[in-house]
Amino acid sequence: MHNKVKRNVIQFRLNDDEMAAFVDVKNALHSPNNAEAIRTMIADERLVNIAAKELEKGDQSVAQFLAKAWTEIGRSNLAKAVLGLHNKEGTNAVQQIGQNFEQIQSQLSGLLWSVTNLTNNVNQIAHVANLAKQEDPADTDTWNWIINSLQQILPAVQEVNSTAQLIEQFIKGDNKRSGS
Repeated sequence: MHNKVKRNVIQFRLNDDEMAAFVDVKNALHSPNNAEAIRTMIADERLVNIAAKELEKGDQSVAQFLAKAWTEIGRSNLAKAVLGLHNKEGTNAVQQIGQNFEQIQSQLSGLLWSVTNLTNNVNQIAHVANLAKQEDPADTDTWNWIINSLQQILPAVQEVNSTAQLIEQFIKGDNKRSGS
């Protein structure tokens, strides 16, 4: 055994009830062995303490992030505990946070799709403009097409801007317009 590891060995005895409780926790953590379970519990306790300190300051962002992360890996009880949610009201709040997150994800996906399409359209127009400038700068039909194409894109740009503003309002908590 390596000296540093040997020096830091922790041994303790558990009665049957404590051992059964530990095995339940180890299984809930999906830990392959006792040492990994204890390491995970230490890390969790540190994270819970950080979240608790931030909650005392009125900042729920760390607790919400941890709750989301723990829920994603199948540890929803720890997620509920870190937010102090032991009743139906608290559970409903966590569910609302999850729904809000999903709604934001959906809106951002749509926004990304729109921006990608706009970028492709603008690139095509820029390519035609560069060709027209190099090959026939006096071709009014080409320049009219470019102007018309840009005018057709303008409403989409305004829609993307509007959607981005709605998402920003939603994130800041003014989500009354979206029906939440």
